[in-house]
Amino acid sequence: MKFPSPLIVLAVVSLSACASQQVTEVPSAAPVVADTVLDPADQQNVRNSSVVQTLSVGPSVNPSDPNIREDAHNIERVVEPESWNLHPNVPTAINMGPIVAVNDPNRQSEPVTPELVQKIEQENQLLKVTTEQNDAMAQKIAELQNILKSKQSTDQDNAELLVRVAQLEKVQKELQAELEQARSASNGASATKS
Repeated sequence: MKFPSPLIVLAVVSLSACASQQVTEVPSAAPVVADTVLDPADQQNVRNSSVVQTLSVGPSVNPSDPNIREDAHNIERVVEPESWNLHPNVPTAINMGPIVAVNDPNRQSEPVTPELVQKIEQENQLLKVTTEQNDAMAQKIAELQNILKSKQSTDQDNAELLVRVAQLEKVQKELQAELEQARSASNGASATKS
């Protein structure tokens, strides 16, 4: 008995599988109840979406069966799964019936007592005095720096003048020595003439 070719059997099986599948209609989503659906723009304030990384894989050979070749395709990997946002940045609206109140703990002001007001005024006065003292100290430091610069300049000028005076004294001694030699030579010449 002759068996049909494997391609014909495969084609018949795949066509029969497609024909046997029944299309089932997916029921529509449940009706929307007010205040239960989150606006997509506000969704990040409640839940952090997952981070998915797409990796490209080139063509490869199946390691378990070297007769199977896989074409290039993309793989998506979840790097960070979805999570609840435990630190939302927007104020939370609390439904309190006909009035909606904004509950934002960052914007709630605590009651200010007279003692607290007095303490704040004292701190402000202390800050003002400290600022004035800092300004006076900065001005005094600038003056002292100017005096120091002028003193350093004067010290440098004095050092240069001392060097110059030493050079002039040396030249003066040399000239006096030459003068004495010239006098002694002129006295010796006049003594030999007489």
